[in-house]
Amino acid sequence: MQNHRKLVPAEAVELVARHGTDAVLIARMYLVQAREANDEFRTIHWQTLVEAAEALLAERNSDPGRRSLAG
Repeated sequence: MQNHRKLVPAEAVELVARHGTDAVLIARMYLVQAREANDEFRTIHWQTLVEAAEALLAERNSDPGRRSLAG
């Protein structure tokens, strides 16, 4: 059976490891700032990090044995 895991940015892993569930809120805050500044590059960057942090936390919550991935 193949494992089709999506690659996760290292920055998202570090954010979750450092801030836990607050990582998503932090990333969303920066996402809002990027959108308000009409900065397309930063908007894409932070949207990616929001999605990755959410995925890491969901994975961590669904599989306690994988907690080492994100803190």
